[in-house]
Amino acid sequence: MKRLQIFILLLFISGSLCAQGVVVRREVEGDYLKITKTIPVWQKRHNFRFSIGSYSSVLDYYLSTDYYGNMSSFSDQVDSAGNYTTDRRFYGLYSLNYTYQPYRWFEVGGTLSFGATTQSRRQLETDAKIEDYNYYAVVVMPTVRFTYMNRGIVQLYSGISLGVAFGSKAPEFTGDCTLIGCSVGKKLFGFAELGAGVGGWSRVGIGYRFDIKGKK
Repeated sequence: MKRLQIFILLLFISGSLCAQGVVVRREVEGDYLKITKTIPVWQKRHNFRFSIGSYSSVLDYYLSTDYYGNMSSFSDQVDSAGNYTTDRRFYGLYSLNYTYQPYRWFEVGGTLSFGATTQSRRQLETDAKIEDYNYYAVVVMPTVRFTYMNRGIVQLYSGISLGVAFGSKAPEFTGDCTLIGCSVGKKLFGFAELGAGVGGWSRVGIGYRFDIKGKK
């Protein structure tokens, strides 16, 4: 019974090591269990990603001039009588990300994002366009990413980015957090993320990674 408990414990430990890329071999020699760990040599690599993010309240702040409410004067209200403003149209948040990965579990790099919205003011009777309201935001953020599971072609990770947003508004400090992300693939891979911040609560994209070959 004691041997069985030890075997289950060693099996659990070896399974955890496999999740981090460690190859574990188990061999039975007589009454003994022989475990051999083979740790592959890690190759530093470059990672490139392109993603599309959902709309978020944080992003909405940078893509609107009336985030805290439009306190129009009486003369403004009279001038706009007979007119209406259309709903804002979101064109999407598009991001390019590069990271350098010196270790299996750690990446560092940067993210460049762009988002835009548009709406217009029209006459109520003729529906003729009076003017357009176009807003955009560019976000530049240093990024770090932590991989906590690496099993074959599947990786689970989290990350954080802090930087500045500018465009239709004056530059302001902003940030983003990847709560959990999953990528599937080797060199060419797809990924999906759940997060919070300027990047939206959900993002999907594709990426490409390649090893940095050392000098011979």
